[in-house]
Amino acid sequence: MGETAAEAAVRECREETGYQVDAPLSLVGVHFNRSYSNRDHVVTFTAHVSDHLSEAALRPQAIEIAEVITAPINDLPEGTTEPTRRRLAEAYEGVPSRTDW
Repeated sequence: MGETAAEAAVRECREETGYQVDAPLSLVGVHFNRSYSNRDHVVTFTAHVSDHLSEAALRPQAIEIAEVITAPINDLPEGTTEPTRRRLAEAYEGVPSRTDW
């Protein structure tokens, strides 16, 4: 409320992972999540940060987030959902963005 999608992304990242994004964001896509509700949209961004992410500095928000990790894009952990893999491919491999989550 009262913030842009990019501002919300920065806030959500900080709240849910403990990481403060200070780099400019680039829009990847806007996706309709039909399986969640008839009006749920997910907006994805990238931020090219210069600092090295340390898992020790990441803190998952207990209510919504079970775990926060760093992982190479070519070695994602087992259980990474297909929609998440798709969003990463759109962001980092040039795969065309889909409108559905």
